[in-house]
Amino acid sequence: RIVVLCEGRILGSGTVNEIFDNEALIEESRLELPMLLQLFKQLKNCGTTNPASINELAHLINTCK
Repeated sequence: RIVVLCEGRILGSGTVNEIFDNEALIEESRLELPMLLQLFKQLKNCGTTNPASINELAHLINTCK
């Protein structure tokens, strides 16, 4: 379980997935998603699925600019 605090207030709590999926909470608490999650979010916005290999990831990154 994770508890998110900001300026002494509890803004939210939940599992890692619940916290990272809550964009409003991330923004309000002035947190940033880990780089890997940012990358997968960008790929998802391009309509791709999670890559099965490093080569597939490289290809998706190059085609999803």
